[in-house]
Amino acid sequence: MRWRTSSPTCYGLLLFSLLLDVPHVAAQELQVRPKRLDLGVGKPGIGLTDTFFVHNGGADEQIVLLSVDDAGPFGVAPDTLRIPAGADRLAIVSFSARQAGQFEGQISFEIKKLFGSRKLSFPVAARVARPRLELDPAAGEPLQLGVLDIGDTRQVAVVLSNSGAIDLAVDGIQLEPGTGPFSLIAPELGPLAPGERISVKVAFSPTSGGSFEAALVIGSPDLDPPHRRLPLRGEGLAPTLAVSP
Repeated sequence: MRWRTSSPTCYGLLLFSLLLDVPHVAAQELQVRPKRLDLGVGKPGIGLTDTFFVHNGGADEQIVLLSVDDAGPFGVAPDTLRIPAGADRLAIVSFSARQAGQFEGQISFEIKKLFGSRKLSFPVAARVARPRLELDPAAGEPLQLGVLDIGDTRQVAVVLSNSGAIDLAVDGIQLEPGTGPFSLIAPELGPLAPGERISVKVAFSPTSGGSFEAALVIGSPDLDPPHRRLPLRGEGLAPTLAVSP
């Protein structure tokens, strides 16, 4: 009876192919949560961060190298994870950009093995937007509070709203100059959420005859320039003395 044997070369090729397949198996054992990361909306130059987890479902410890494809405004830390079998490890994605727009990137993780490696990736996204302050009446022409007799008062509401996609910080609402026939009733200062509206009341009470001017000034670090001005005008009507001939 004759026995057929395989050559040492065949055994070597089979072993080499099995070793090459180890990174592929290891990559399948790794799981990323979530599978897509959206960091949300941020302001220009203000950083955003979020986290993701890498799970090792295999029977051996895995060494995972993290990186960002094409760099850009995204970053990831740490750059290396040692993940025991059955364990999770957390990583942080950071983002910062000064120009408005939608940004997308890829976070890559590479599994290092003795024979070769395998590289996988998952998408990340972020958006940069500027808040937008709207005034009603608009800040174009001066707000006319009319002609009033001395001692009379007229009150007008000015509505501030945020038509942007991110909070608008409001750190000042005041009149310039701070003295005179104009007065102000303003709500408590704070951020305006997208779509939120607040009302500011401006009153005009002339104590003498003549024309008067002032400005309602709204301050916000999110505006460029950081102040918005609404001119105010009013006229006081002094009583006239009728003299009989």
